[in-house]
Amino acid sequence: MKKNLKFTLILLMFSATILVAKTQKLIATDHLVKDEIIKHDKVQSHVRTYAKDAGVGRFITIIPSLGRGVEDYTEKFNSTITTRLVEAGFRVILIQPRGVGKSRGDLTPANASMSM
Repeated sequence: MKKNLKFTLILLMFSATILVAKTQKLIATDHLVKDEIIKHDKVQSHVRTYAKDAGVGRFITIIPSLGRGVEDYTEKFNSTITTRLVEAGFRVILIQPRGVGKSRGDLTPANASMSM
């Protein structure tokens, strides 16, 4: 009888663990497929790509305004926009502004360039 009870308890604990794992919400970092530094002359941009599948989905690029970081668009700062877009099937590209985080370079209008 004790063996059956012990087995039943172990089975219940295992089932509960699986249930919790299945119902756990995904967040932006769960969808991170690429995290890179792109360099051009004296400038480097920290770029992160989030997706369900790295090669599938249309792109949406988010570039925060001056003084803000891309983390503002993740759960790190209580935003679910990146996660919701990924779960809707988009590939989300977050580009850290120059001078924030790992991005470097001058962002004055005279030095900002889109050319590669």
